[in-house]
Amino acid sequence: MVQIDFGKRRIALTDAYTVTGAQHVVPFTWWNNLPIVNLTLTLPDDTKVSGRFIVDLGANAAVGVTTPFARAHGMAETLETIAPPPVTEMGGGSRFLVGRMPGLRLGGIQLEDVVIGISANTEGVFASTEVDGLIGSELWRRFNLVLDYANQVIVLEPRAGWNAPFEYDMSGLMLGRDGDVFVAQTVMDTAPAGESGMRAGDRIVRVNGKPSSALTVDEVRNLFKQPGRSVTLVVERAGERLEIAFTTRRLV
Repeated sequence: MVQIDFGKRRIALTDAYTVTGAQHVVPFTWWNNLPIVNLTLTLPDDTKVSGRFIVDLGANAAVGVTTPFARAHGMAETLETIAPPPVTEMGGGSRFLVGRMPGLRLGGIQLEDVVIGISANTEGVFASTEVDGLIGSELWRRFNLVLDYANQVIVLEPRAGWNAPFEYDMSGLMLGRDGDVFVAQTVMDTAPAGESGMRAGDRIVRVNGKPSSALTVDEVRNLFKQPGRSVTLVVERAGERLEIAFTTRRLV
């Protein structure tokens, strides 16, 4: 069994655990050696649709749905969405729309207004009809987990703020890390950073006066998920240093 404490950033192996009344037990099955759980989504017309979702602790997203599942339930047509540039972390060069699902249910846990990625891919896992999507760390981090592989259950203990609002990036930047600097992997032209002149490939050396070497990717991503924040970046581009300023705003 594996215990994951997101608050303390700690992973431990254990032989036993005790389930309390504050915890939720979610059964899982296997698909291609990956744990799969049942997840129920609430559509805008209050229809409930259920599917089989991969437990993916490495994905930053909360929920991503496959192309066949999204098409079967008309998600691209019924949700208000934006179309960010293709990302690499969800299936490799993947193309997604991003919107908000009115609600979801995982075992006994109900969450509202969840940011969701809607696949438009025609190959790879997000084109599969064998699974319906994934649940990523943006949802799992709201709980401390025990993964009991022998009994095929996940025990979820809600952390403080587990039902806080889901937020999406409000800058339009997809960041990566290259040594001591951040790199703008993609830039959404119709979002604040792109409107202010950021380009894909720009190397960010300072964020609001702090050197990038003193910040983590998560810290900057969390800054970019806060509405109305003034952001000043110092970037390197073609041997020049530029200062780019913008104010974050909700995109979805």
